[in-house]
Amino acid sequence: MSIKQALAEQKVRVQARLGEKFNVITGEVERIRGLGFLDRSLKAGQAAPGFALPDAYGREVSLKTLLAKGPVVVSFYRGEWCPYCNIELHGLQEALPKIREFGATLIAISPEKPDHGIVATEKNKLTFPVLSDFGNKVADFDNCPDSVTVFCEDENGVAYRYVRTRGGDIEVKAKEDRSVVDVPIDAFHVEYFGQGELGKVAEDPLKHPELFQQFLDRHTSLRDLVETEQTLVTSLRENAGRLNPLETAFSQLAAKKQSLLEIEKKLKIAEEGNLREVVGKQSKLASEKAIRESVETIVADYTRGFNLASIQRNFDQIVATSGECTDDDASVKTIAAIKQVISESNALVKQKEVELNALVRACATELTRLTGELKVSHQRMSGEIALKLADLKARGLATDIPGLEALLRQKTAVAREIAVVEQRTNERQECRDQRVQLRADLQKIREDMTARRKAQLAADSMRV
Repeated sequence: MSIKQALAEQKVRVQARLGEKFNVITGEVERIRGLGFLDRSLKAGQAAPGFALPDAYGREVSLKTLLAKGPVVVSFYRGEWCPYCNIELHGLQEALPKIREFGATLIAISPEKPDHGIVATEKNKLTFPVLSDFGNKVADFDNCPDSVTVFCEDENGVAYRYVRTRGGDIEVKAKEDRSVVDVPIDAFHVEYFGQGELGKVAEDPLKHPELFQQFLDRHTSLRDLVETEQTLVTSLRENAGRLNPLETAFSQLAAKKQSLLEIEKKLKIAEEGNLREVVGKQSKLASEKAIRESVETIVADYTRGFNLASIQRNFDQIVATSGECTDDDASVKTIAAIKQVISESNALVKQKEVELNALVRACATELTRLTGELKVSHQRMSGEIALKLADLKARGLATDIPGLEALLRQKTAVAREIAVVEQRTNERQECRDQRVQLRADLQKIREDMTARRKAQLAADSMRV
């Protein structure tokens, strides 16, 4: 199905769901077009401003760097929440091979934070970068409204108007008995939006919904949820930093194993020929060397030791982030007891870390001794093989020997690479499980934020 067909079907679905409200939205779109934003947009042939934006995993992507490789196709979209945008992103993904045939690079830019880019990438199975232009610094081009206005009405019928000019403070006015008066911004905390209509949310709500959202957030108590959201987003980025290299390494395992099979096949053929004795022993020696080198990697890990800091918890930081608490005696006593339990747990974890590292370092010492013995044996066998190779070369087999030696070196290297990656299987699964849990937690926090906002919109009172 083409993008045009998909968009047409989506339009029919939305129109059926909204009914007459759809005509209101269409009229608003036409009104925005009439404001002349399109006339002030960049035209064909004009140079786009340079930019450097983070991708979904926080890595900076520069337009200048991309242009050095060839043409760049840029798609601006509102966010992963927008079904129309997702249809377009899906269509661009299907067109990506054709775009690359022309030597061009495709990128998408959204005003959302980078973690939403991760959602858009996974939801639409995108293989091109999704960049975050949080704040619309690139997509703006001086076309955003200079001010945003919100109207509301309290339970007594008093109308309030909130105006915020770009870069300025909020101005609040109230109208009662046909008179308009200034109201100090800190005079009251708005929690009531149930009566009256929000007559004008913003001059361009589709392009800049975050302006209104920031207004709501200032009057909705979301501090605890926002801080938790930020912590989860940071954890997701850290998780991506660990998981992405692991997934890349494991994606290459099949090719490496196939390469190892082909090497073994070639060595088998050589073993069955005139080089049977030498190749057979060298191949087995290469296997032992791969084992030894893998164990030496374990020794290095054991020697460095392990850190259990991720298990410990900072209760003082939790208290500081949560804000001032009550002076209730029972609560103070209970919180102090909680702090004591967590402190004892942290101390126990630290003790276990010391014991664990002492244990693995003792293992490292013993493994070092054993690998040393194995290395001596390998050196002895390598010397014996070298004498036989010299004899074979003297008998006119020099043409086959260099290729044989290269194969054996390649076998050792590939086998070691495979072993190193497979040793991290549990780590990869842990990262995957952690990512699933973090995303579930993030979704739950955002659902809680939405629920809290909706509860405020449904409230039937206003505190003054």
